[in-house]
Amino acid sequence: TKLIEEFGSKKSRQRLSAIKNNVVQEKNLSSVGVLKKVIGSKAQEMVTDAKESQETSALPTQREFLPDFDATAKEPRDIYSLSSVIPTTAWEQIETTDMIKDIKKKSDLSKMDGMTVYAAKYMAKLSERLHLKKNVNGKLKQLIYLNYMLILYSKCHTIMKDIDSVSNITNIPVNFLHALFNKFYQVSTSASGKIKYTRTKVLNDKMIIFIIILALIVHDFRLNLSELAKQLHLNDVKIQKYAKEAGCTKLVTRGPQSGDDHLDALLTTRSDVVVELRAPLKLPVVTSAKSKGRR
Repeated sequence: TKLIEEFGSKKSRQRLSAIKNNVVQEKNLSSVGVLKKVIGSKAQEMVTDAKESQETSALPTQREFLPDFDATAKEPRDIYSLSSVIPTTAWEQIETTDMIKDIKKKSDLSKMDGMTVYAAKYMAKLSERLHLKKNVNGKLKQLIYLNYMLILYSKCHTIMKDIDSVSNITNIPVNFLHALFNKFYQVSTSASGKIKYTRTKVLNDKMIIFIIILALIVHDFRLNLSELAKQLHLNDVKIQKYAKEAGCTKLVTRGPQSGDDHLDALLTTRSDVVVELRAPLKLPVVTSAKSKGRR
């Protein structure tokens, strides 16, 4: 072997190296028990490596649809980055002063131009916090941006107007439209030379998942999914699939009095679907078409 090692072919040297790397030297084993430990340790390494490989292979596809996340976070609030959902520049430009005045007056927010029923309902609920002199500014900013997302989702799938015209139609300020177009629309030029914004199937799915995640943040990581589904014109089965992709767990509910005060407050009917985001984040493993076919 010495001659092969020094003068042998490249293939021979590779084989010899492989043998050396995998062989268990007899002199290192004092008993059968030690051998079992070595084999067991190696087997555990292989299982761990296979599991990590499976999880890693799922990430590229899922990351396309999800905001930045920390899968090791120990608290739900630390899982998804809010600045990945609402860009920092947009967050700083969200104005809440006038809305707080309307909430204090207990105005019917749902009748305001550019206000969705969903956002109006939860903005109105902030009046109690204001009465208790609690700071609602952050929560209100989240709801305002969520409202913009819901409006754009429902009104504009394909856009062939200039951004100022879209702003007039949707009552969404231009600066926020820019942020939303950059994240959820594909830009192209039509045959006539006009700019065209299209929300493709992939980008549509992404927008739904971002809406779900922002709604989770608004509601402290427990969400009545059925209410949101109505606003998005989706059925409960379909929206649950999107929530699962975001790492949500469905909670078992037994109607308006489940025994959990936080949960009861979210329910409006016996059939409502409620989901929760738990830490650490557990995303569904994406399997390839090949592996599905082998089952």
